Amino acid sequence: MTPESPRLPVKPHEGVRALLSGLRMLLREPTVRRPAWWGVVVHAVAFLILVDGLLFVTFWATADMVDGTWVLAALAWVMRISAIVAIAIMAPVLYGFVGAIVMPTLKGRVFMHARRAAGGPRVPGGMGLMRSIHVEVRRLSRFVGFTAALAPLNLVPLWGTAAFALGELVVASHTLGWDLLAYHFELHDYPYRAQREALRANRALVMAVGLAGVLMNLVPVVHALFVTSHVAGAGVISALADARAAQAQASDVQGRQGSRLPRAGRRP
Repeated sequence: MTPESPRLPVKPHEGVRALLSGLRMLLREPTVRRPAWWGVVVHAVAFLILVDGLLFVTFWATADMVDGTWVLAALAWVMRISAIVAIAIMAPVLYGFVGAIVMPTLKGRVFMHARRAAGGPRVPGGMGLMRSIHVEVRRLSRFVGFTAALAPLNLVPLWGTAAFALGELVVASHTLGWDLLAYHFELHDYPYRAQREALRANRALVMAVGLAGVLMNLVPVVHALFVTSHVAGAGVISALADARAAQAQASDVQGRQGSRLPRAGRRP
């Protein structure tokens, strides 16, 4: 069931701390560590195949241009460098999408184990597998569309490439932040439109955890672990959000019950 308020009671810095907690869980928590390490291996292989394929297609498509005039050769190298920059920035997002589509069951186990380890309350229901994949595909389509729209900036030497990298960083951060919160949204059966509304209501949290995830992926060892540690971090965020929502609801119920009691000194 979708909660009444789309705003999560989690501050941006708490979301970043949750990502670090997910990394610690991956190394220390047995219930999280066992399924997570299988995910690291399988996911890394699938991701490397995807990246190699993208680079191969880019270099193959521009091979004839390199042998042409100097203008075509320069354009070919701009396209190649742009592809490398884009893939480097998009890596965490692509990493997440590969896992969400290739290993949804394994990642769901990591998420739920981390959520329980963080003290999250039990939540019935959840989103079906096909519906979840449908949302993932729509999110990936938006990401690819924004990336394609930014690509022409690379035609402007230096400043255009810098603007493309900055724009791609913003797009990647937002998309990765959405990916991290999507586990919580799907647990509560948020449809696509409800997820979009929740993203607008939690914009600071989305961008904070997304940017932190992108930066964590720049660290070589952490990058290899992030494929499953970020799912554990998402479980910590979900546990914190639901625990605080339950506390707020209990306080609200107690407040309403207290308002019905007769005040001291008044006749019944």
